[in-house]
Amino acid sequence: MSRPARRALAAVGAALLPEEHGGPSPAQLVERVERYLGQLPATSRRAVRGGLLAMAAASYLTTGRDLRRLTPEARAAVLHRIAALSPDAGVAVEGLKAVLLLANGADSYADELLSRAAEQDP
Repeated sequence: MSRPARRALAAVGAALLPEEHGGPSPAQLVERVERYLGQLPATSRRAVRGGLLAMAAASYLTTGRDLRRLTPEARAAVLHRIAALSPDAGVAVEGLKAVLLLANGADSYADELLSRAAEQDP
């Protein structure tokens, strides 16, 4: 992933899973999402990266600041403004949120999921 895309991922990740509220560090989230994106087709990877860059750019355009430098509430407000632009923008934001949350959750809770699955017969 390119440096700007990694920075955008860290910024959007900080908006969705703020470290101030128990979320992973930006570096952890970037690693987890990159690993997940590596399993997707190239077109899907490009779409996710493009969406992340667009969201980071929207933060600069609407607030003059990087998402990571905003308060958690201001970060959420930026994402809500983007999602409110149109139904398509809302779906795009929800899709990006799903990818980031899925990648983080799959990694964060992998051991717990495996142990629960092993408790019962198939």
